[in-house]
Amino acid sequence: MKNEFNISLVLGSLNRFEYLKAAIMTVRREIQQIPSSEIIVIDGGSTDGSLEWLIKQKDIILILQHNHGYWNEEKIKKQNWGYYMNLGFKSARYDHILMISDDCLLIRGAIINGLRQINELKRDNTKIGGLAFQWRHWPDWEKYGVAFFYNKAHLNHGIYLKEALMEVGYADEVNYSFYAGDVDLSFKLHEAGLPIMPAESSYLEHCNHVSKSYKRDNYRGQEKEEAVLREKWSKIWGTDYFENNIRWRREVVDYIDPDETFKIFAEIQKKRPLIEKLAKRQAVFRGFLKSVGYPTDALIKPNSVVEGSGKGVLFFPDWSYYNPYQKLLYQTLNELYDISAYGFNPEDFNIECLKKYMTQCKILHLHWINALYKPEDEKSIRSFFKTLHYAKKLGYKILWTVHNLTSHESSNPAKEQEIRRKVSLMADCIFVHGNFARETVGLEYGAADETIYVMPHGHYHGFYKNDISKSDARKQLLIDENDYVFLFFGSIRAYKGLEELVESFIRINANHPATTLLIAGRGLDKQIDAYLKTKTHKKIITRIGFIPDDEVQVFLNASDIMVLPYKNILTSGAALLALSFFMPVIAPSIGLLPELVSDKTGYLFDTHDEMEQIMENCLSSGSEEKFHKDAFLVRLDELSWERILRNKEIRNLYQ
Repeated sequence: MKNEFNISLVLGSLNRFEYLKAAIMTVRREIQQIPSSEIIVIDGGSTDGSLEWLIKQKDIILILQHNHGYWNEEKIKKQNWGYYMNLGFKSARYDHILMISDDCLLIRGAIINGLRQINELKRDNTKIGGLAFQWRHWPDWEKYGVAFFYNKAHLNHGIYLKEALMEVGYADEVNYSFYAGDVDLSFKLHEAGLPIMPAESSYLEHCNHVSKSYKRDNYRGQEKEEAVLREKWSKIWGTDYFENNIRWRREVVDYIDPDETFKIFAEIQKKRPLIEKLAKRQAVFRGFLKSVGYPTDALIKPNSVVEGSGKGVLFFPDWSYYNPYQKLLYQTLNELYDISAYGFNPEDFNIECLKKYMTQCKILHLHWINALYKPEDEKSIRSFFKTLHYAKKLGYKILWTVHNLTSHESSNPAKEQEIRRKVSLMADCIFVHGNFARETVGLEYGAADETIYVMPHGHYHGFYKNDISKSDARKQLLIDENDYVFLFFGSIRAYKGLEELVESFIRINANHPATTLLIAGRGLDKQIDAYLKTKTHKKIITRIGFIPDDEVQVFLNASDIMVLPYKNILTSGAALLALSFFMPVIAPSIGLLPELVSDKTGYLFDTHDEMEQIMENCLSSGSEEKFHKDAFLVRLDELSWERILRNKEIRNLYQ
C-alpha cells in the first residue's frame, strides 16, 4: 500500500540566518511524525552565515542558486520566483510539497494535520491542488486566516500536491519577478479544477519584520506584477471577473496556539539589532583583513561560550550542537568552580587561536581529535602537532578525553593509533570513562598510568524534556498503542550493527506481529542509509536525521526497550540516554557497556543470536517487572555530573 504520509519541504532563503534556523527547527520537529520526509532549501547566495550553516546540516538538501552580485565582472542575471521555486518543486521526491517562507514557524501539528485532511479529501474523491495553511503576520495580526485573491483561495504557505503542480506545468518562470508568482500558480490550479482549499487545523506564524522602505518598494513591484496577472487572466476569465470580485480578503478563524510559538520570533527580534550590527561588521572586516594580510585571529570566534570569572578552558572540537555531553560537562564545571569555557570548530585549532585566548584560558581540552587533522595528509598532521607543541610552549595544560580508541570510520587505523600514542605522551591528563578504557588506553597508547584518570560519562536525566505520555508519543509516531516497541537511537554508522538488528526484528515480527522497530538518528553512513531504504517493512519506522532536543522524549517514551546491536564500541551515549529515561537496554558485552548496564537495568549479549533471543524473551508476559525505577535512580545518582566533577583529582586538573 502506498504511504499517504509523506512530505517534501521546499523553502527559498536569502540572508535570514536566525529566522531560517528557527523555521528549520519547527520543520524538523514536525517531520518526526512523517514516515517519509525531506528538507530542500534553495539559497540565493546568502552572505550572513546562512550558507555556511546550511552546508553543515546533513539532513538538508541544499540547492545553491546565486541570485545576486557579480561574476567575471558582470552582474549576475537575477532569476524570478518561479524559476527559483521550481528547482525545489521538481527535485521533490514525495507526493506532497510543503512550501513556507524562511521567516515562518510551523505550529505544532501543522503538517500531519494537513496530510490527514488531504488524504480524507482524496478518499472522498475530492479534487484538490493544494492546502492553504491558516497563518498570520506576527505581531501585526491577531487572528490566523487564509487569503483570497479575487475570490480564489490562495496558498501563501501550505501543501501542494506534486501531481497537481506537474499537471499545470509548475510555476510561471517568465512573467513575474516575485510578487504575483504564487498567486498565478494558485490561479492555474483553480483553473485546472484542482482548487486550493483552506486548512482545517494547520497553522503557521509569519514574522512581519521588514522595514517600511522595503515595504514601499514591495508595493511598487507588486502593483506592476498584478497588472500583468490581471491582463493574463482577463483573457481567460474576462475583465468583468476582476471588476466584480474583491482583490484581496482574508477569512479568519478563532485559534489560540497553546505553545505560543510566536515567542521564538520575539527572542530573535530582541537579538536582531546586535545580529545585524555584527553581521555588517564581520562582512566588512573579513574582506579588509584578508586584503591587507592582517592577522587571521581577528576572524576566530568561539562556537559556544560558558561565561565564568576564573581562567577557563578552550575545547576542540565543539560538537555541543549535536551532543549534550560537552554542554553538561562545562556548565557543571562553571556552576561548581566558576570556570569559563570556549568551544571551537575544528578549523580554528591553530596557533592564532591559542595565542588569542591565552590570557583567558590555561587549559586546552581535546575531545574527538580525529576531527582536528586529516589522517591521509601529512601536512595536516604536522600542523596538528605543531599547534599542540605551541600550546605547551604557551603554558596550556593539555587534557584529552578519549571517547573512542580510533575514529569509527578510520581509513588508516594504524596511522591513527600512531598519532594517538604521540598525543598521549604530550597530554598532561587523559580522561577515560571507565576501568576497561583505562586499561585499554594504557595498553594501546603506551600512556603512563599516572596520566590516565577515570571520569565517568555523566547522565542526561533532566537535560531533555520528559513530559509526554507513552500513548501521546505513539500517536505522534503513528505506532499502535498495544505494540511492544524496540528502539535504536543514535547516529547511524556501519559499526553499530543495524543490519543485524533489522534482520532479527523481521524474524521476530513474523511470529509476533504486535511489535515495532523504531530507528531514529542522524544518517552518517551512505551504505547503511541505502540498506534501510530497502527495508520497507510496515513495522519498521525510520526517522533518519538530526533529532531536536525537544523531540528526543517522543522516541524514548514511545518505546519499551532500547537495543544497541553494536559490533564494537568503547562507550555509549545512547545507553546513558536510555538509563536517563529509566528505559532498559539490550547491549553487547563489550567496551564500557558492562560497567554501565547491570542485570537491574538491562541485558548484555555476546552474539547477535543472543541479542535476538533476548528480544524475543522480552515479549513474554512479566518481562517488564524485572526492572524497577529505584535501580535506575541509584545508577543515575552514581553518574550525576556534580558528583563526578566534585572528585578531588578531577577538580584539581581543571584548576
